[in-house]
Amino acid sequence: MPITPAIKYSEIAAYNDWKVPTGSPLLSASAWIMLPLLRIGKGSLQPVLTVPGYPITLGVAVESAGSTPLIDTNGFSFDGVKLSASIDVAATSNRLTFSLVVLQLQLPGETTAQDTSLASLEAISATQILNTASALFISALSNLSRTQRRRPLICYRR
Repeated sequence: MPITPAIKYSEIAAYNDWKVPTGSPLLSASAWIMLPLLRIGKGSLQPVLTVPGYPITLGVAVESAGSTPLIDTNGFSFDGVKLSASIDVAATSNRLTFSLVVLQLQLPGETTAQDTSLASLEAISATQILNTASALFISALSNLSRTQRRRPLICYRR
């Protein structure tokens, strides 16, 4: 059985992350880009920006810097979001694709948190949407009532 050489490709990539604020961080933000350069294999060397299937990928993510979720209230929690885009300059169709992922999303009534894509969010049932909306509304009301206890609604002057 003949052995065929593997096709590999090389790319340039850059990644950076920031902690916000820098002293005791609450958020971690990151950005990245990957630019494919060359396809190597089967005795040839070929630039890949002119070949479909080798997209330029870039993205950003914002997530909690600690071990606790960014938002955690009334059964609803998530740790952050990740957005990425792929640009395939040589493709004849679908040159641009996007991906949005909610990191460690847990909806009211669910037992575990998981990374959830935008497509999965689109498939959420009406009951889950109502449960989530009511949990967020109750949370907002409780935050408002805590704020209002600190300052009176009506101020009497003599």
